[in-house]
Amino acid sequence: MLQNRKTRVGTIVSDKMIKTAVVSIETQQRHRLYGKITKKRTRVKAHVEIPVEVGDLVRIVETRPLSKEKRWIVQEIVQKGKMAAWQPLSSDEQVLGVVEEKMTGEVEPVTAGPDNIDQEETSGTQNDSVN
Repeated sequence: MLQNRKTRVGTIVSDKMIKTAVVSIETQQRHRLYGKITKKRTRVKAHVEIPVEVGDLVRIVETRPLSKEKRWIVQEIVQKGKMAAWQPLSSDEQVLGVVEEKMTGEVEPVTAGPDNIDQEETSGTQNDSVN
């Protein structure tokens, strides 16, 4: 009986509900005429009995309706995921003007934009004597 059920592999997106997790399933399809590969993401609610975290890769199996929206159950964790900590890029720091504070307590401001813009504005190269 279990062989006839649909199985999918997806990523846990949310685990804030009790015994329920939101799983994102990504599929790829080739366009019939143009041949471009498009990605389609489907979010389904799945029943969870084992402890899972956001980012885990899980296998879900189709089951009878458990509630209004739950038709899947988490069968196993394929791979434990890790939440990636967001770290700004060096270009983001320059654009945002982020201040970096070192362990010694020194504050080092980061300037944004090219340095030659400030020089042009102060040098007065514009011709204001146009009649």
